[in-house]
Amino acid sequence: MLLVTGATGNVGAELVRALAEAGKPVRALSRAGRADGLPPGAEAVAGDLNEPGTVRDALDGVTALFLMPGYSGQRQVLADARAAGARRVVLLSGLSAGIGDTSNAVVGYLTDAENAVRESGMEWTFVRPTSFMSNSLQLADQIRKGGTVRVPFPDAYTTDIDPYDIAQVALRACCPRSSPAGSSK
Repeated sequence: MLLVTGATGNVGAELVRALAEAGKPVRALSRAGRADGLPPGAEAVAGDLNEPGTVRDALDGVTALFLMPGYSGQRQVLADARAAGARRVVLLSGLSAGIGDTSNAVVGYLTDAENAVRESGMEWTFVRPTSFMSNSLQLADQIRKGGTVRVPFPDAYTTDIDPYDIAQVALRACCPRSSPAGSSK
């Protein structure tokens, strides 16, 4: 059984779909725990990563989990997952986690999340995409209106990645054939 946290988000929803299509048993965790939109075979469960006690039951029988970063209960969720028998964790992180400037809030929470996973005692993989292609949808209204399109960092270059493709990497990390533990993708 694989547990996908953030199962209704951009990457999580794609990963749940990919796991179900691959015939893998998947449990989809979201705060609401709704089954709406889940593929056949995916089990919906409610839980909040800020409140580890709400996640414990969802860990029953889980061998691997896909984990979202930035939640206050992450270390306890990892400890509970290991105690429940999980052997592998795949963390959705970000490229900026590698720069080490923890005075930046985003880098800080990603670095903390990666450290917690490293210390969990489980095999791990970090998936570090740069920018989600789906974020560009926020520009749609500006584009339709014509004229100037305003973005927060106009001189920054990113490599936008479709959440589907990020989920495909996460799928392979969750269900490895023979990949080494302790790696970043």
